[in-house]
Amino acid sequence: MILRLDRAHAENASNPTRSRELRRYARRGGMGFLVLSLLAGGVPAFAGSPETHGHRNAGDRDHGTRSERVAPEQGVAAPNVRFEIHYDYFEQGSTDTFDADGPSTLSIDSHDGHAARAALTGVFPIWGPAGVRAQLRGGYGHRQRSLDGLARGNNEITASGATLELFVRDPKRGALTIGGDWDRLAQDGPTEAQEFGGHGTAQIFFPDLGIGPVDWKLHFTFAHREVDGVAGTADVDADRYLILGQAGWYASDDVQVVMGVQWERNEEEFSSEEDLEGIFEARWFLPIPVVPIELRAGGSVGVSEYKRPPFRADKRPVYGATVGLVFRFGAGETLIETQRQYD
Repeated sequence: MILRLDRAHAENASNPTRSRELRRYARRGGMGFLVLSLLAGGVPAFAGSPETHGHRNAGDRDHGTRSERVAPEQGVAAPNVRFEIHYDYFEQGSTDTFDADGPSTLSIDSHDGHAARAALTGVFPIWGPAGVRAQLRGGYGHRQRSLDGLARGNNEITASGATLELFVRDPKRGALTIGGDWDRLAQDGPTEAQEFGGHGTAQIFFPDLGIGPVDWKLHFTFAHREVDGVAGTADVDADRYLILGQAGWYASDDVQVVMGVQWERNEEEFSSEEDLEGIFEARWFLPIPVVPIELRAGGSVGVSEYKRPPFRADKRPVYGATVGLVFRFGAGETLIETQRQYD
């Protein structure tokens, strides 16, 4: 072999034209080999990058779970929009109390109410784990809700509002959200009210520890209501406080059961209400092509304490039920992926 190479080298050296051609072919072959080497090294590196391979979400389980398709550090997997419609039913027991210092009594009959509401929500990434969420909503229904602090009886109420939120989220750990709210409530006649408020939410995403993943949530809201169109000089504005704690257990990748406790207090100049309720909701995700749909149904039960000086406080039962549909334009393959990376 060595003799052949030496002989070929000697022949090439004696033939200058052939030597130049061989050197030119060698240069071309070397360049091609370099290109092939770079491609061979780059393809595996690209194939193993986190942006192109799915990362298993904390909620993924080994038994047939569909893996995630985005990197866990992204707060929003992709811009998305959802449209939801709901029907709500509400019932409140009667109030029957008296003035401890006099013969006066206060009686308010039990009543029920219902409402239809709709909301359009868009979620968009900002950078990395940060995102923004915007919502427009409206509704119409009958409910005994005092807008002026004086009127009683079921009122036809038209509601509209908007919310803007900023959040940071890690789909494997949890999310923090802050936002502002504006709502307008109007009934027959000149009376209407506007509410301006802010809220904060903390979420923790628990992985599957053997019984299924769980989303823990703590939410706080404060809102101030300003009333217009009230005759007289009385100040009938109100403040509203709400604290909600809940846990959402994933019975499967597409079914979630939510249970929690909600406390709400409304303070007006002449009266106040303080409600404590247990809440329940079931969510079922249907991964229909093009427009996935989510079915929701739930209810609440609790007690409401009504206070109106000089009468003694009186407690009355409260019940509620809701059903709804959520149409999603942009969603994950499963409910857990959708709620932790898209909502």
